[in-house]
Amino acid sequence: MSAILGFLIGAVLGTRYRVFSLVPVAIGCTGAVGIHAAATQVQFGAALLAMLGITVALQIGYLFGLTVRITMVCARVRTAAEKTVRQRPALPV
Repeated sequence: MSAILGFLIGAVLGTRYRVFSLVPVAIGCTGAVGIHAAATQVQFGAALLAMLGITVALQIGYLFGLTVRITMVCARVRTAAEKTVRQRPALPV
C-alpha cells in the first residue's frame, strides 16, 4: 500500500516539480514509515525494508511523471508548430 502511494506521490512530483523536491519528500515519507513502524512495534529489518520500498517507489513514480511531462510538452510543441504553419498568409503573386 505504501509503495503504491509512494509511486503516485512521485508521479505528481515528476509532472510538476524539479528533482530537488524529491529529497525532502523522501525524507518525510521515510520518517512517517519509521514512526508508524515504531508505533506498531514492527521488527527493525521489516521497517528498513518498508522505508527502502517507499523511497524506491517515489523515485520510480518521479521518473514516470517526468516521462508524462516530457510527452505533454512535446505534444504541445508539435501542436503549436502545426498551427503556425497553417496560419501563414499566402504571398501575393
